[in-house]
Amino acid sequence: MGKKKENHQWKRVVGTPPTEDNQRRFENNKKTLSNKTFIDTCNHLNIPPTKRQTSKYNNKKGIVYKTINKI
Repeated sequence: MGKKKENHQWKRVVGTPPTEDNQRRFENNKKTLSNKTFIDTCNHLNIPPTKRQTSKYNNKKGIVYKTINKI
């Protein structure tokens, strides 16, 4: 017979440690959230200007990015 397995405790994952790249993204999102054109476009589309929307906009994706120059 093989060895009996030990009862290991699971270690909780808290998240990724902050890096220079994450800090740069955070600053870009902060700038975009204060951008009047971005906020006006979100309000026009009835979309709340959230961190997710700013990330999509900065990655040149999503409805807000596609319609920002059409308004």
